[in-house]
Amino acid sequence: MTYYFEDRDMENFLVLEKSINQSKNQLEELSQNLHNKNTSHSELREELELGFKQVEELQEKHEQFKEQINNLRKDELEAKEKLHAMNEQVFALQRKLQRSNIPGVPNYIWTIIENASEKNNQVLIALDKQPLDIGTIHHALAEAETSVNNALEQINTMLEQAYLTEQVIQYANRYRSKYPLLAAKLSEAERLFRSYEYELSLEQAVDALEAIEPGALRHIEANKKAL
Repeated sequence: MTYYFEDRDMENFLVLEKSINQSKNQLEELSQNLHNKNTSHSELREELELGFKQVEELQEKHEQFKEQINNLRKDELEAKEKLHAMNEQVFALQRKLQRSNIPGVPNYIWTIIENASEKNNQVLIALDKQPLDIGTIHHALAEAETSVNNALEQINTMLEQAYLTEQVIQYANRYRSKYPLLAAKLSEAERLFRSYEYELSLEQAVDALEAIEPGALRHIEANKKAL
């Protein structure tokens, strides 16, 4: 009732149940034969040996089935732990954005976060279903993990672009009064920055600076890594 089983697994369970009932019947028959003087000892021995062999096989199959049930329970608990960790990751990303000093967050970032949250919610829905389908849960987990990892990568990239843009513009300001074209490009980069277009802003600022001082970006990045 708790877990969903494939038809093949249910057949194994029914065969197991049938084997147990057969063993019970054989035990009753053997018990009756023990009191039947017409049954020879050799016949009783054969029945007993056959019974022991069947019980041994039954115990092995039963242990295998119990292990399968235990694995399902283990998978369920691991899925819940993984979902909790991914929810924490999404919350951490939201806090990271709130604490950043950037002018604002692009819409595509919020869309990515919403998608990650929705994928996590799909895992929760799968975990709440009865009977529990571990295959469906594993599929939902894989999609959620991909979505959360994508959110993590995209947000880190966006923040890196924003912070690097600020550094490039600050560095390029030393040339601003001498080079009108650079000044115009930096003004456009600042406009894009205030519009949350951090990638375009970075490209504009880098192009302007590299035209005056080739290799300046490598110098800025090297100083950033050294900090």
